[in-house]
Amino acid sequence: CGMNSRRVSSHSHRQEGSTSRLQQSKQAHSITAAIDVDALLEQAGSFHRFQICYIIIVGGIPWTVIGMMTMVHLFVSLLPVDIDCPVAEDIPMTNASHSLVQEFKLVCGKESLSHLLQSGFMFGMAFGAGFLGSLADKWGRLPTVYFSAIGAMVASTASAVAETYTLYALARIIAGFFVAGLGLIIFVLCSEFLGGSGRAVQ
Repeated sequence: CGMNSRRVSSHSHRQEGSTSRLQQSKQAHSITAAIDVDALLEQAGSFHRFQICYIIIVGGIPWTVIGMMTMVHLFVSLLPVDIDCPVAEDIPMTNASHSLVQEFKLVCGKESLSHLLQSGFMFGMAFGAGFLGSLADKWGRLPTVYFSAIGAMVASTASAVAETYTLYALARIIAGFFVAGLGLIIFVLCSEFLGGSGRAVQ
């Protein structure tokens, strides 16, 4: 009888211990679930000097480069004036001494090829945003930012030294692919330290 009572007592103690641990786990989970990060950021300061400096350094510099890479086509594809087809060796230009139109002879029925270059850049962005955004969830944001920045730099350098229209168009598509990922991930990084009201401002 003594042995049985001790076994029953030991078993009841184990049940009480497991029940206590389960209750503690539930309490810890409820406390964690009750933490509202946005509320904490609002209390600490949703959009103050730290966030402003952080956005300027982490977001401002990359976004400036991204904007330049996106809009550069408008400045390197100036249309010539007074063209006599077939095209002469030197095409007169407006407000520029050289452009893609002049280098690749995108005139006399080939003007659409100039506009196609910017469409190719946007085509690369459409795929880069989805692919590199998903890659950031697997690799982490910072490694993907480095990867995207290096890829955009290499592609832009390739477009600068490209000697044919096909190579330039391919380099622009690849540049758009990496620029989209870089811009998207930088935006998320800048949003992490902002509260709800700060994100609305951003």
